Amino acid sequence: MKSKEYWQAKFKAVRAVLAHAKEEQTLVEDELRLLQIQQARELDPDRSRKLNSQIDAATIEIEARRAATEKAQAALDETEKEFKKSGAPQDWIQSGTKRD
Repeated sequence: MKSKEYWQAKFKAVRAVLAHAKEEQTLVEDELRLLQIQQARELDPDRSRKLNSQIDAATIEIEARRAATEKAQAALDETEKEFKKSGAPQDWIQSGTKRD
């Protein structure tokens, strides 16, 4: 059986990746909302077109960030399954790691 330290380190690492992915996704979503607001208020057609291409790029970036978040969530789910199968005590992963 793997040690308490092993599981805590593994969960800490997987949760850190997930938290980072969520943060990156949120930043790009916020940027997209800002660009959309700017575009809605823009009267200059040239500036509006430039904002449009920035919006398109941000939309593509969001899809990449969502995929990274989904991959990180899947890694956490897999780690949880692996932990449950190991038969280790549940409190091994609860102490000091709650971050919701």
